[in-house]
This record gives sequence, C-alpha cells and structure tokens, in this order.
Amino acid sequence: MRVAVGLSVLGCFIIVGFSAAFSPVQAAASETPAGHISVIVGMRKDVVRTLWGEPAEIRKIRVCLGTAEEWVYRGDPERYGAEVRVLSFDADEVLTEIK
Repeated sequence: MRVAVGLSVLGCFIIVGFSAAFSPVQAAASETPAGHISVIVGMRKDVVRTLWGEPAEIRKIRVCLGTAEEWVYRGDPERYGAEVRVLSFDADEVLTEIK
C-alpha cells in the first residue's frame, strides 16, 4: 500500500513538473524582446486593450460561427515587438494569433 501511494505521489510530481516545464506562457514570454509589453494567445480583448491601448485599425472578418476581428497595431516596435503587429480574435473575443 505504501509503495502504491508513494508511486502515485511521485507520478503527480513528475506530471506537474513536465507541465510547468513546457508552459506556452513561458515560451511566449521568452520570445518577446526586452522592454516589450507582451500579450499572449488566450487573452481576452479587454486585457489586450488595457496593455496595448486602442489599435490603429480593426478589421471585421466573417467566419463560420459569426464575426472575428483583426486588430492592427503600428509604429512602436519597443512596445509591440515589431513595426506592425496584427492580432486575431475569435468570435468569443479571445486572442487566437499574433502576426
């Protein structure tokens, strides 16, 4: 019985350790330049707007399940990590892609 409990606990630590080691949030954070205010896939529109402000352009895109949006940010590589950034949001207002 003690061996089974010990192995179960050890298995939990290994699984938690691996999931923490391969976190997409950590991967996204490591790819951003120093001083860059990062946004990551999975954030909601209101959070992105709070971090980066109003986009220069908002494009409405028709998709199968309604309307999605692309937000275009221009002109501040220090803040956005590039001269132009396009953020794609799904119909549920969740960031799905950063170009």
